[in-house]
Amino acid sequence: ELSDELAGDLSWFKGFALAGRYRDLHLEDDWRAANAVLERAAEAGRHRADAAFLIVALQDQGNHRDDARQLRYARLLVELEPDAPRTKEVRAVLEAKGLAF
Repeated sequence: ELSDELAGDLSWFKGFALAGRYRDLHLEDDWRAANAVLERAAEAGRHRADAAFLIVALQDQGNHRDDARQLRYARLLVELEPDAPRTKEVRAVLEAKGLAF
């Protein structure tokens, strides 16, 4: 039995690896698995903001646009890191797409 924090951290590393493999090989199973694992990482652990950021980015990969999911995790990123440069970038990109917080 792992603590929530440790399970979240392990999910982050696995999700990060799966997202990288999706980027390189474009395997749909990797995209789906990365999203699921990163969702768990966004709930607990030291990499919650990293996971939220990567989930936001994954929604624009391939033919996977999911505005509602992208906004959900962008809001979480704003909550966790309101003044971070990547948060400002995410906000700008989503606003350019017509997605407002």
